[in-house]
Amino acid sequence: MALTYKKIMETDFGKLTSAAKAWDDMAAEFKKAESAYSAAVQGAKPGWSGVAFGTARVNFAATQYEYGAAQTQAKAIASLLRDAHQQFTELKSRITSLVADAVKDGMAVDGEGNVKFDTSKLTDDVRRAYHHDPDYQASTRSAAASWAAQIKKYVKAVDDADAGVKLALEAAVRDEHGGKNDETYGVGFNGKAQGDVEVYEARNTAEIGTRLAGGENVSSADLAEFNRSLRDNAKNQEFSKTFLNGLGTEGTIKLGTQLDRLAYFQDADNKKSYESIKGGIANSIATATKDAGFQKQWREDMRKFGVAEYDGPAGSGTPAKGSDGKVLGYQVLMGIMEHGDAKGYDGSFVRGLTEDIYAAEKASKGNIWDISQQYNEKNASWFVNDPLDSALGLLSKHPDDATKFLDPGSTKEQVEKSALNYLLKERDWKGIVPEYSEWTKVETSRVAHGSPVEDGDARVGFAAALEAGATGRVAGSPVVAGPHSEAQAAILHETIKILDRESKGDEVPENLKVPLGRTMNSYAGDVFQILSGESPNPNGDTIKANGNDSHIASDQHSLIRVMRGISDGVVGETSDGDPIRVFDVLYEAQKGQAAEHLAGATNVPSGRTNDVVADWNIRARDVGETMGAMTGIGSDMILDNRDNAVGKINDQARYAYHAGGGIVNFIPVVGDAAQRTVDAITYEWSKDVSSAAELTARTEDSRNSTQGKEGTQAILDAWARQQGVDETAGFKNSRDESEGSYKDGREEAFAALRTRK
Repeated sequence: MALTYKKIMETDFGKLTSAAKAWDDMAAEFKKAESAYSAAVQGAKPGWSGVAFGTARVNFAATQYEYGAAQTQAKAIASLLRDAHQQFTELKSRITSLVADAVKDGMAVDGEGNVKFDTSKLTDDVRRAYHHDPDYQASTRSAAASWAAQIKKYVKAVDDADAGVKLALEAAVRDEHGGKNDETYGVGFNGKAQGDVEVYEARNTAEIGTRLAGGENVSSADLAEFNRSLRDNAKNQEFSKTFLNGLGTEGTIKLGTQLDRLAYFQDADNKKSYESIKGGIANSIATATKDAGFQKQWREDMRKFGVAEYDGPAGSGTPAKGSDGKVLGYQVLMGIMEHGDAKGYDGSFVRGLTEDIYAAEKASKGNIWDISQQYNEKNASWFVNDPLDSALGLLSKHPDDATKFLDPGSTKEQVEKSALNYLLKERDWKGIVPEYSEWTKVETSRVAHGSPVEDGDARVGFAAALEAGATGRVAGSPVVAGPHSEAQAAILHETIKILDRESKGDEVPENLKVPLGRTMNSYAGDVFQILSGESPNPNGDTIKANGNDSHIASDQHSLIRVMRGISDGVVGETSDGDPIRVFDVLYEAQKGQAAEHLAGATNVPSGRTNDVVADWNIRARDVGETMGAMTGIGSDMILDNRDNAVGKINDQARYAYHAGGGIVNFIPVVGDAAQRTVDAITYEWSKDVSSAAELTARTEDSRNSTQGKEGTQAILDAWARQQGVDETAGFKNSRDESEGSYKDGREEAFAALRTRK
């Protein structure tokens, strides 16, 4: 029967330490008895020989051994009881603290651990308001339920710990074979008794896991104990190392395959239980590999078994008669590890494992993992058919290690040999092999194979690692505009160059588009500078290296092509269900950068605002060229897909910051002055994109047209109104200057994208 809140709170766990002392005293008594026996019997010189003497000597030695084993067992029990006391009192203390916090929050907790809002502490007026306010009542019920759930969580933890202690005590008094002089195996004292609860739990868990991996039938009780033990000891390193060592590296792989076989083919009704066990194993791996020595040995063993073949969970003959149904060790391992908390792994371990998988596959360009369509994303989303992409996904939660893995170096030779270049251009991502049985007049067992194809989730892990490595942030976190280290900047800089080889930067794989869009926005300032025609590093096509304030310095046309290549990716949707494209958030980010650029303009005395202001002109031209390039990219996008894109780009200003879709997190924050300018812009910029596209579709004369300039002018006008100079001759001159640069920027984009065929 499970422990209850009432039982836990009423129990005096101090009695455990009293019992432990009694067992220590028992060990001391056995020591006295052993000494007396040794002096009186073992030290005697009986003076006989032959069979009787031989038998007596064996019996005397066995008895002497049992006295020693009794001491070991008694001391172990004492240690286990103290271990139990520490666990129970710590957990009870947490419950007590939790209850106190709940009471402070206005809750009442009864003797059974039930929680409800305590109206007795309210004033009469507030109590009356409470009884007539359904929303107030709902909020307190929700809060009470939350506190109750937390209390139940810790009650469950005590129950789990209690089960572990019970298991350990039973094991400690079970006689193991003690070796020399142990003549009472199974019925005497346990000379190998251990004083650590977790050691016994780990041994028992490994034993159940070994039986399960071997295909044996395991009882529901053993499965429940297996799950409980993993859950209760998720953060215990000694348990985790003992468990995994007992199971073995290959045993872990076989267990993972068997769990999948049971969860998805043989015992699907209990799938949640098997999936929970995989999560427990993953947590054990995360905890154990924080020990450097264990991590080194684990990876060494896995390098051997990671590329070995094992029977797949679907079995042979699936999907085609004659298929061998084999899987590789790393595929199974990553299937286990994905069930754990990615941030819970040590970053160096994940990077090391990624390097191991990379080394294992590089000679085959990734083809070593090619597998039947039975294990593709559609048919088996739970199976990891691409272990390198999976490892990269975990690595994306450890940005510093992602940067180290993807750092392309600074020389051409280093870039060519880098993992980044391999993943972007050399690797064969087509890993799913169609299989079917060939037929003649009679079915045969011969298997025919179609040409390999990419899986639907190809590059998802790589894309996340690329974002993390280039930005220094966990993939998917809110976009921040820099700063960036030299290695981070080099990753994005070289990504743009590699993708644009042979001017094919506008052909970006689908699953790279959104993460690259987020990454581009993290470099929004650099993008603005490059699109405006001013490279951050005019001395060459390398990054502007400056420690932790480094910048990309991409070729303008290469950048434009890659931006176009990612622009039709989908980052979310409007409240009407229309897709929000990567282009939309790129444009919004550049609009913010334009406002930021104008915010730094020179303050001119009121008496000189009608003069030509050189700084205003320069900044207006920069804004015009950048926004012209963005309009050109969007126009090319519409021209490529007129039926779909036009309606989805229009009215972007209405929802570009739609928080419900998480779009705010795609756009870097700008300064207060710049944000006020952005907020003051009411013009719907998508009209510029559409009108420029329409003009280009009708004629080539748009080279001399400023069609679509209104959005750029809206940015300038908003800034001018903020400064109170919108009616001055100086500003109007700058506004006119922006028209020419707007046209230049748009035409640069058209030239880069070959818009005019």
